[in-house]
Amino acid sequence: PVYIPNGTGWIYKIGSAILVPSNSVIYSNRSKIFLANGSNSHIIRIANGATNVEIRGLHLDGNKANNTGGHGIATGGTGCTDARLYNNYIESCEASGIACIGETVTDIEIKGNTTESCGDNGISFYGTTICTRIDIVGNKAFSNGIAGISGDETSSNVKMLSNSAWLNNTHGVGFLGICVDSEISNNITWDNGQGTPAADNITAYNSAINNLTVVGNISRGGLNNGIHIGGNRITVTG
Repeated sequence: PVYIPNGTGWIYKIGSAILVPSNSVIYSNRSKIFLANGSNSHIIRIANGATNVEIRGLHLDGNKANNTGGHGIATGGTGCTDARLYNNYIESCEASGIACIGETVTDIEIKGNTTESCGDNGISFYGTTICTRIDIVGNKAFSNGIAGISGDETSSNVKMLSNSAWLNNTHGVGFLGICVDSEISNNITWDNGQGTPAADNITAYNSAINNLTVVGNISRGGLNNGIHIGGNRITVTG
């Protein structure tokens, strides 16, 4: 494991992405890593095809006012499997706070993170070939330029549980693509859909969605629908 020490006023300024290979752990007690002006890169990039990676307890600042690209924590290319992202605070990335994307995205845990004021989604995930077994639990996403927490493309066995999302420009929590055998439960969302056009607090509507459970969510305010769900074999309660 790699521990990043912290102290009062300590800031680690980087000019290119930190590359994380397979079988790695990076952790801290909220040490701040700051993306330097003009770097235009991710802050942390999980290597293509990596497996068994854990990143926890970091504070990442993407300095979006002085960069033209880059996620906070990102996969890409061939994707990754068995990644655990816990209790990170991610702010001001020009793109998304957390972006788990690539050809194959499987067995991902995204828990207890906060994403704030990023230019795209707070948390986004999709696999162009396979996207399955994704747990997104207990995160906070607010004031992001697109959605709070969003799944695109086709995904299965995704659990979005007990997250909070507010004041995001499009939807708070949900799927823009197709989801199968998935769940959106016990999330709290308010005043999302601040952009143009107005969007929903919680969303998942597609004729190909199948076997989706939506239980115990709270939706307040918002500029479009509170909860907008459609597809096949949908269970909505609470």
